[in-house]
Amino acid sequence: MRIARLSPIALACALLSSNAFSATPSFLPPEEMVKETLDAFPGVLAAEANIQSAQSEATRLRKGAHEATLSGSYISRSIDGLGAYDEYDMTVSRGVRLPGKARLDKLSGSLGVDVAENQAEDARHEAALILKDAWLSWLSAVEIAAIDAEGAQSFKSAFIAVEKRRNVKAASDMEVAMARAEYEQAEARAAMSAAEAASARAIIERTFPELSMPAAPLNLPAPEPLLNSDELEALTLERSHELQIYRKEAERLDAVAKRARLDRFADPTVGVRGFSERGGEETGIGVVFSVPFGSGARRATAARDRSTAEASRYSAIRFEREFKARTQANILAADGAFTAWRAASAASASSEEAVSKMRRGFSLGAKSLAELLLAEQRHLDIKRTEAESRFAAHLAHLQVLIDAHEIWIVHHHDDEGEEDASG
Repeated sequence: MRIARLSPIALACALLSSNAFSATPSFLPPEEMVKETLDAFPGVLAAEANIQSAQSEATRLRKGAHEATLSGSYISRSIDGLGAYDEYDMTVSRGVRLPGKARLDKLSGSLGVDVAENQAEDARHEAALILKDAWLSWLSAVEIAAIDAEGAQSFKSAFIAVEKRRNVKAASDMEVAMARAEYEQAEARAAMSAAEAASARAIIERTFPELSMPAAPLNLPAPEPLLNSDELEALTLERSHELQIYRKEAERLDAVAKRARLDRFADPTVGVRGFSERGGEETGIGVVFSVPFGSGARRATAARDRSTAEASRYSAIRFEREFKARTQANILAADGAFTAWRAASAASASSEEAVSKMRRGFSLGAKSLAELLLAEQRHLDIKRTEAESRFAAHLAHLQVLIDAHEIWIVHHHDDEGEEDASG
């Protein structure tokens, strides 16, 4: 599948018409409940707290590190024959950022906020994926447990039938032992599956305590094929907060590198000094300034920050390529999972028909116990495979929808720092 290349008009149409494939499936929790659950997820709250930290850092950078400094001295001077004099001086000074530095400080601070905001949205996205995996694992485990319980019941029926035959000398003790062993093994598997279903439910309840769990889940319905895959691929790339994190961080580090380059020339300190000497006989006021001479350390810092920015830029390019590949792979996986389920579903229907005939044949004495037990075991395995492939198809489909922000994640259009670049 090719990477989708939509024109701006086509992409806008896709954004506006995306509700065609954004309806939340009925077997998932209600949308509003999911929103509240994600809002309360610790990872999301931590990321949102980091936004406040980034905003404070942006304020610090905007205001700058220079502060007004008040310095002074008082001296009592005594001169033989002339007496004692009070003398003092006072200086108020402040560092001044050279042209261009304040703009870059403001830009890097603003980009830092952009990074933090995208990290918060990505944390919500990750929480949604965790919830998706946990919820579908529970639904799948419950259905597998039901299949295994039904299988155990089938083996129990076979065991009871064989016991009745033995009572009339139509079955041997060995056949009864075989039937009992299969039944007990099926009972053990059903018990394990029930425990796994209970464990899957407990994981959701402990991981997402705000989520109201239904008494019993709905069965996973037949999956649907993934439609509009090109549009979903384009939306995923357009809306990805992971991509924006890498891009904005590269832009921020570029601004930091440019700032370090300007900082090879140190900021001057300018102030006003007033003094009084000989008891006030001499007074004055004037301007003072100082300029540090730059050293090799400043050049090294600028070179280091430029290399860091270059590394970040290449990391963003690498991640974008990997993300596009992963997005395409997820869509192909969803298509493949649906195809696999369709084959498993057909196999399950055929197996249902075959095992029904085998049961009738056994009841009529036309089929042996070994044939029946083998058919029951194969049918149980085929039903499990169908349920597992149905779970995998839904899981892959929902992965694509959540990545495209079509369910559970609200997409906000933003200007991506255009104003910051001009500040």
